Amino acid sequence: MCDELPETIEVRHGDRAYQVVPLVELELTEPHAGELLRRYRARQRQLASDG
Repeated sequence: MCDELPETIEVRHGDRAYQVVPLVELELTEPHAGELLRRYRARQRQLASDG
């Protein structure tokens, strides 16, 4: 745990590394991305309750 979120985090895919912003920051600063994340979470909750 940390007191402050980092500006970016490193995500690795195979041999490549990408600097990306944390999802929570993206959700707060990009309304469209935030809506997509909320829809995804709602769908996951629905699938979990149906299973």
